[in-house]
Amino acid sequence: MTYLRAEDKQNKRKESSDNSSENVSANTKRAKYNTDDISNIALASLRHHTGLRETAEIATAAWIDAGLITQWDTVLVIDHNKVRRAQERIMKELEAKFAVELQENGISCILFDGRRDETRVMVQAEENGKMYPGVVKEEHYTVCMEPGGKYLWHFVPGKATAQKRHAELIADTLVEWLKERGADKTLEAIGGDSCNVNTGWEGGVMHYVEQKLQKKLIWIVCDLHTGELPLRHLVTALDGKTLSNNKWSGSIGKLLDSATDLEINPDFATITIGPARPHLST
Repeated sequence: MTYLRAEDKQNKRKESSDNSSENVSANTKRAKYNTDDISNIALASLRHHTGLRETAEIATAAWIDAGLITQWDTVLVIDHNKVRRAQERIMKELEAKFAVELQENGISCILFDGRRDETRVMVQAEENGKMYPGVVKEEHYTVCMEPGGKYLWHFVPGKATAQKRHAELIADTLVEWLKERGADKTLEAIGGDSCNVNTGWEGGVMHYVEQKLQKKLIWIVCDLHTGELPLRHLVTALDGKTLSNNKWSGSIGKLLDSATDLEINPDFATITIGPARPHLST
């Protein structure tokens, strides 16, 4: 993604200025609104999730500091509607550019991951049928491509039914997106976490994608999650299951919250079993 060169914009403005008379009176008819291209401003606001009004105010303030806007000349003032239109235009251009790249190069590998987030939604009340804002826990999946780690899209999977498991619903969405863009023909690998929903040999997402595309794919499974499983099973066997992301049910785990408050035992016997502790030079 490239920015417009500053000199190009300056030349544009200079050409426009040269075409007009040097001795323009204050009463001469001229544009009363900003017609300049603000694609770079729109790109920056999209990248940093800046609001429309905030973007317009910051950009206008920058042009005031540059001396392009004065109390006598306010033509270059930017309002939020101009930012919105610029964002919509740049998103359409980028979408069209990506579609062309996809047709030319295809996709060889996709990686997906999901998490449950608190999501703002409109909830319909049963008593009066009116809609009210609320917050619910909703599962969100994000998909990117390799090589390059480029973001592709995100989605919310449907609810599992007796006919379709949760993993198959996720696979349906992945396959549908790939087929719509012809990327199913070039796909060679698929990757994700090592949880059973993703990698179950009989009912995991990756298995369903292979089944629906009718071809074998290379599975890229996260080694960090795989390496975590033996340690988690060991801790569970020694001290019981966890109660949440930071609470324990066993007697050892419960001591962790107050471990820093325990008195130091001066008679603690050194453990001599196992290899000797390596010497660390100072």
